[in-house]
Amino acid sequence: MNSILITGLTKTFTGKPVPVLRDITLKIPEGSIFAIIGESGAGKTTLARVLSGLGRFDHGRIRLAGHELRPGKLPRKAFHRDVQYLFQHAALSFNPGFSSFQVVKEPMNVQHILRRSKRKARVMELLRDLGLELFAKSRSRDLSGGQIQRLALARALAMKAEVLIADEVTAGLDTQLKLDVMDMLARSVDEGLTLVFITHELRLAKAFAKNCAVLYKGAIVETGPVAHVLNSPAHPYTKLLLSATLDIDEPNRPVLDYDPGLVAESGCPFAPNCPYSQPDCEEFPEMAELPGNVKIRCRHPLL
Repeated sequence: MNSILITGLTKTFTGKPVPVLRDITLKIPEGSIFAIIGESGAGKTTLARVLSGLGRFDHGRIRLAGHELRPGKLPRKAFHRDVQYLFQHAALSFNPGFSSFQVVKEPMNVQHILRRSKRKARVMELLRDLGLELFAKSRSRDLSGGQIQRLALARALAMKAEVLIADEVTAGLDTQLKLDVMDMLARSVDEGLTLVFITHELRLAKAFAKNCAVLYKGAIVETGPVAHVLNSPAHPYTKLLLSATLDIDEPNRPVLDYDPGLVAESGCPFAPNCPYSQPDCEEFPEMAELPGNVKIRCRHPLL
């Protein structure tokens, strides 16, 4: 059984010639960490908002945590009990007048999680587990970046959600805080949570995710086990991402020429930048299967 099944997801913005999300099809196993990888402008946050029920989409089908999202409609209240969203800038999702205790307790009140008499104990348990017990009365604006991310995680876990969409939750944190946040998320996955990890940090995806999908200009260009996709990329764009990542073992490794402003209004979205582009790339390619459970949207893969 798959916690998340996405079929033919497409979303457009008014005045934009190219869909911001184009024919997204994915199966994400429950109880796992699945990484969505791509640069700024790839459509990662738009996809995260759609999956978390905060944004509408035009076509396709989405099933997650026992709920079905329908084109053009937003989900019912119960959906947000089972599917939680960790914002990239978590502090902006908090009421600035709330204490840490109130930030965690508020959604429990809204969704009627536990009996009222037991909610305080549950909040304090979560704050204690995440090292925030001493900050229960502190305003969120007085917390550090790492503490804010832990507070956001406490709020999400308070809902006992089945799926957690984490959008660039490690952005702006130092290395140790990134690892601390990811370790906390990994422990929740071990307890049955399904985590969709939206990131541009390939090292973290390699370290924590089992499977991944590479997003480019709103289309998934490669997906499969992290061990295959990020170690032996089959798509030229995935190779570009890896070449642009600092490698202390190969500091002088060449980076492919690339202009992110070049966008194909039809056909393969990466064709204007692809050194392997051929005339048949003028048509939008279908996903093709490769060995190792890898799927790729490319007519001329790097084999």
